[in-house]
Amino acid sequence: VGAPGYAILPGPTIPQVLPEDHPFVRACSFTKHTVTVTKRKETEQRLTSVYDLYGPRDPRVTLDDFLLDDEPIDHQDIVAWVTVGKEHIPRTEDVPLISSFLGGHFILWPFNVFPSHQGQDVQRNVKAENRCPTVDA
Repeated sequence: VGAPGYAILPGPTIPQVLPEDHPFVRACSFTKHTVTVTKRKETEQRLTSVYDLYGPRDPRVTLDDFLLDDEPIDHQDIVAWVTVGKEHIPRTEDVPLISSFLGGHFILWPFNVFPSHQGQDVQRNVKAENRCPTVDA
């Protein structure tokens, strides 16, 4: 059995299509990546600030700043920043307000969390018997 861990399986999401220098992309740089993994730091709690939308050309916090130091993550406490985009296309069936038809998601899939598989506890000396009736020809 290998080391325990998790796989992050991103679902469908909406890609960032604005140019790199667009103020929104600078204020919400996390939209450029579906999954980003960084070394955990107490000073890096959030990817944005509520104030970033008021001054998007000069954001207070960005994922790009977290990635500048290019720190190794081997044998470190890490943070996985997962971006789940959603696009709303209005339609007459949106009752009462907004449907979640094009919503995004991701799956956090555990690997080797338990020390062994329950199926490995089955006795190896169990003899299978042929229970099919024989047909006389």
